[in-house]
Amino acid sequence: MTNSEVLLRRIQFLSDGVFMLAMTLMVLQFNVTELEDAVKAEGVQHLLMAQLPSLGVYVITFIVLAFYWLENVKQFQYYQRTNFTHVWIQLLFIMLIVLVPYSNTLATLYPNSFSVDFFYSLNIFLVGILSYINWVYATDSRRLVASDLDEKFIRAVKLQTLVEPAVALLSLGTAFFGSLLWTLTFLLLPLGYVYLEWQDNRDKSSSKEERQ
Repeated sequence: MTNSEVLLRRIQFLSDGVFMLAMTLMVLQFNVTELEDAVKAEGVQHLLMAQLPSLGVYVITFIVLAFYWLENVKQFQYYQRTNFTHVWIQLLFIMLIVLVPYSNTLATLYPNSFSVDFFYSLNIFLVGILSYINWVYATDSRRLVASDLDEKFIRAVKLQTLVEPAVALLSLGTAFFGSLLWTLTFLLLPLGYVYLEWQDNRDKSSSKEERQ
């Protein structure tokens, strides 16, 4: 195994660890001591209803991180080597992933703040852009991937990688119209993936029919 392959494996392990940490840290926003005091003062039912907005933000953020992790895993399956530039792009990507739990906490504490919603969306947008840059850099002239990697596949991954930043960019606009619409915008994320998956399967079926 070459030094480049060793470094590639280490940066992949680091990325997986950061995703696991980020997904875990988000649950710490729910302060158990404060919850106990609230239960004594207002009752369990009232507490659970009051927690619904926070739980909603948590679920959305977890799903966003899950999609980013899946994309990251998919990309690393095709990287065969790395270099200094690629490592630093990935490190910047990791830095922004670490920031997501902070954005999530702000969105939970200040649910009707335009500035917080905008900051959250910007964080998610920049994560996606760096993921896209990572893939483009690695596949340009097959720099870090196999020389025979299919061009259609490369373009398909590019499109998939743009789903999250596209939704985040849209949410930057919907944040002007209130937190509810801003929150609902992120529901477009799974719909985008479903559409791309449907389109990919249709293209594969069409290609198969043409060959026959």
